[in-house]
Amino acid sequence: MRSAEKSPRHIIVADWNDQPMDMYLIRFRDTGYIPTCANSLTLNGRGGTRCESARDIEDAGGPGRNERGCLWRIPGHEYTNVEYCTETRPELEIVQAEPGEEWVWINFIHSGAHHSLAISIDEHEFWVVAADGDILVKLDKPPGDYAIRLHSLRFEQMIQGAGILRYATNKALTEHSNRIVPNTKPWLHLNGSVINAADKAMDETKLAPYPHRPPPDKADFTLRFMVNKTGPSTNGSVVDLIIENGAQVDSSHPFHKHNHKVWIIAQGDGGFPWRDVNDAVRNGGAKHFNLVNPPFRDGFTLEAGEGKFVVVRYKIYFPAVSMLHCHMIHHFAGPSARDGPLGQILPELVTSIHEMLPSRAIGRARPFLRPRKPATTRTTTLRTTSTNSSPSTSRAAQRLLDRVPLRFQKYTAGLRKAPLSHVVAFLVLHEITAVVPLLGLFGLFHYTDFLPLGYVTGHWAGYVRDGVGMAERYFSRKGWFGFEAGDRGTMTGELDRSEGSEATGSTEDAADSTQDLMERWQKDAKYKVVVEVAMAWAITKALLPARILVSVWGTPWFAGVMGRARSVFRSRR
Repeated sequence: MRSAEKSPRHIIVADWNDQPMDMYLIRFRDTGYIPTCANSLTLNGRGGTRCESARDIEDAGGPGRNERGCLWRIPGHEYTNVEYCTETRPELEIVQAEPGEEWVWINFIHSGAHHSLAISIDEHEFWVVAADGDILVKLDKPPGDYAIRLHSLRFEQMIQGAGILRYATNKALTEHSNRIVPNTKPWLHLNGSVINAADKAMDETKLAPYPHRPPPDKADFTLRFMVNKTGPSTNGSVVDLIIENGAQVDSSHPFHKHNHKVWIIAQGDGGFPWRDVNDAVRNGGAKHFNLVNPPFRDGFTLEAGEGKFVVVRYKIYFPAVSMLHCHMIHHFAGPSARDGPLGQILPELVTSIHEMLPSRAIGRARPFLRPRKPATTRTTTLRTTSTNSSPSTSRAAQRLLDRVPLRFQKYTAGLRKAPLSHVVAFLVLHEITAVVPLLGLFGLFHYTDFLPLGYVTGHWAGYVRDGVGMAERYFSRKGWFGFEAGDRGTMTGELDRSEGSEATGSTEDAADSTQDLMERWQKDAKYKVVVEVAMAWAITKALLPARILVSVWGTPWFAGVMGRARSVFRSRR
């Protein structure tokens, strides 16, 4: 068994159609005709179209079916074209058991669009070792080929697919050996039901998780759904989800819950007349419930028939936008998918969720379906706390943005109508784009011999003078690097004389002044730091247009980062 687990076989099963799915969905959108009639069921993309006899089709699914086993007189769609069956015999998928192997581990992965499938291997029992499709097969039969069969469990079509489990054998294989379904004894009828009532099929309700993982004792909130109905969601709590069939529901629904797995704690029929799970357990409904070791999965099935119901319980460990949907492709594309933020009962939690999500996710967080009972529309709460700023916020934003130089305010005009969080994000980014190059350039000049003094003073002399003045004043006030109060303005005065020389045309004096600054940088340790700071300051100021553009471009992303960080700090308090 351990050896088999280390070398599993992987098989992707699916229903295959002769037209692309987008074409079927366009037809479904325009006509309402459900794309249920597949050409074949495949294993790893292999498997031909099998044309069953009319008698076998009728015995399995009743009258009124076409050659493919599909219902063709669908109410309201009797006008659709007749679909014929043309049998094909391509190569089948083969699971080759090597000599000496006693067990084979197979991982089945369902990627299909509509059909729920029953899987069997002729004349072999197997152990289901993981609920989502992992099986362990004991190789205890005579060498040869055995059919691996897929049977649709959908009433809309009687269809099966096949592959081959092949034992090592000395028998010569013909060119057709990989194309013919082995003539071995099957376990299931064409409709997926067990041929012999004494045989044991998998019971999904008995798939207890290992290790033992019981659900929470009680739920904080109960959500009741009718099929094609929806209700409110919640955050940070245990939730019971009750889904019940209404009238004229003649097919099962394989539901999928994203983000959080669920305990499937109850299934039954006759409707769910109780207020919630506690009420059901106390008042005659306990027989339907398993609160000790129920299946723990991200998928569950609501069986066909009016009054059928399923109850699942889940615990929300993090706020997120989550989807609950039926896996049938026309339901997924239509109105039985519901996506929305988990965590909409308490307004303060809604706010924290909004701050953690990008605006495009908030825009999609809307219910597709109507609630069973009148309830607050949770997405309305989200929208009222999303991007509209209060008058005070707008005034604060105006004051902050007024600090941007006038010639650059055209780049930040869009921020004047943005929420305060975006304005703050822009200002923080603007400071970061100043501090990082300032410190980086200072480090470059200080720890290397590189200093573009002539170029910088030639192009941005005013910025150099401002940088020198700022550094002298600050260092003199702090007493750093040997500066005293009397040193304030020494180099600034020299630069003023240099600028005066340039203004009167004495370029030689200006060049001499620049040379004097270079000599001070090389020989005077005290003024070396001042010159380096001034050069870094001047270049950083000259980069102001680029810094503003970068800050505006990065504002939406950085606002999201700040929002998530704020939420994390709040949650730790």
